[in-house]
Amino acid sequence: MKNLKLNSTESAIVEIVELVSGIDRKIISGKDRKRPKALARSVLGYFLRDNGCTSQRTAEIVGRHHATILKYVTDHEWNMKYYEEYREFYQSVLDEYNTGYRKAKVQAMARQIRELQTSIESIKVDLL
Repeated sequence: MKNLKLNSTESAIVEIVELVSGIDRKIISGKDRKRPKALARSVLGYFLRDNGCTSQRTAEIVGRHHATILKYVTDHEWNMKYYEEYREFYQSVLDEYNTGYRKAKVQAMARQIRELQTSIESIKVDLL
């Protein structure tokens, strides 16, 4: 597996899937086809693709061909409707993403705004 540089969203999604599944990304990306790993791989592939990654980029992260990622996307609706284990795992990942990652992102943005406001105030003082 390549040592990929992940952006913040990709990294957060990978970390969330690792946390929820209890499986490391290197193992998720491996060749093992046992259910827990395949399930984590499928959800990771769908979730990355659904959150703006291209199929090719998602394939690099998941360790699969981009056509496999397209299959994950195509199968998602059916899996959500008929595959209870997939639905529960996906919902856990989604809940963690919505509460953890987005909340952290909003807090980071608020901190950046405060820092910028402080910088603007100091610039104003320097100009006067």
